[in-house]
Amino acid sequence: MVNQNQEYFCCQRPINKTMGGYWEFPGGKIKQDEDPVNALKREIKEELDTNINVIKFLGQSQYDYEFGRVILEVFLCELAENKYSLIEHQDSKWLRKEELSKLDFAPADIEILEWL
Repeated sequence: MVNQNQEYFCCQRPINKTMGGYWEFPGGKIKQDEDPVNALKREIKEELDTNINVIKFLGQSQYDYEFGRVILEVFLCELAENKYSLIEHQDSKWLRKEELSKLDFAPADIEILEWL
């Protein structure tokens, strides 16, 4: 997500979950026969209790972890509401793109930093 100040929203995974402590761009898994945009809207609602507007598709990336391959369909979006709640994450930040590299991002998300 991006805001009017050109800051990007990132979240920190809970320590007790897979990839705990790493930062990521919020999203989630696509269910069978689900459209990627609808999946993103559903996941954001589940993880942040808010709604988004999807601006554009940025691309697809993949990363092979020990537990399996992660394929990311990446979209630029914005909050449709001026509120959110951290339900699935332990922390969040709005950062300018030059500040994002200061965080320890999950390997699958690192390619997205280059796109921004």
